[in-house]
Amino acid sequence: MGQYRYEIQQDGRSLEELLEAHRGARDCEEASLRAMSVMQYRGGQDELALGLHLVRSASAQDRCDGATLLGQLGWERKAFLEETVQALLHLLSDSDPEVVYCAAVGLGHRADPRAVEPLITLASHGDARVRYGVVYGLLGHEDPRAIDTLILLSRDEDIDVRNWATFGLGSQVDVDTPELREALWRRLEEEDSEVRDEALVGLARRHDPRTRDALLREWETGSVSYLSLEAAEELADPSLQSTLRDFLPLIEASDDAAFGEQLQAAIEASSSIAEQAFRPDKTRP
Repeated sequence: MGQYRYEIQQDGRSLEELLEAHRGARDCEEASLRAMSVMQYRGGQDELALGLHLVRSASAQDRCDGATLLGQLGWERKAFLEETVQALLHLLSDSDPEVVYCAAVGLGHRADPRAVEPLITLASHGDARVRYGVVYGLLGHEDPRAIDTLILLSRDEDIDVRNWATFGLGSQVDVDTPELREALWRRLEEEDSEVRDEALVGLARRHDPRTRDALLREWETGSVSYLSLEAAEELADPSLQSTLRDFLPLIEASDDAAFGEQLQAAIEASSSIAEQAFRPDKTRP
């Protein structure tokens, strides 16, 4: 990310050139994303004005571009928060589902609580892309209404909606209720392994006692994923240490350094707990 940020900082193109480059490279995701990222990063008055102009365009594509620009204006600085949130909220009533999706995602980046209520009204929208945007927009919000909506969308007919709702419930909030745990537990019945793994991470973060056996069942299928190892690290159960060590040969068979690092982290987490459990208590006579 550091190198990418440096390259963005060094981009000397004018705002007009960046907009033209973005529009001309829509079929080339990398080039289009780069031009948009530069405009978002700068996040000044000119970029704000451009975004507000685009969201009022008769072109749905322009309105999408405006929502994308405003949604991440200033990157982590969240520049012009009031102006951008108001514009994005207005776009949630747009007639084009793609524009609504872009606005919902933008509100997710803004992380403003005012977005919760209007977003949840779109949870039953007929377009899966909009429902996906609702999930993204609600990520990180611990408002009970947001949690209830993510629970609902974790059962959505669309796999991407279910996947991200499960991720949102499992990893993006610290809320811990029986209803939330049950929603995650139900996702362990998914055919898609990524959804199952997101549910396992969420259950492990809450130290649900059922997670250990669920992890072992997942590994028995031959699926040893990064996320399942992350769940093992979160659970830090000493009884998993032997099984985790059996996975060490997988590091050599994989060219994914992150996988190896995550496996080592899971082993260390279970080892440290095991060592603490058997360490003599020096305060006793």
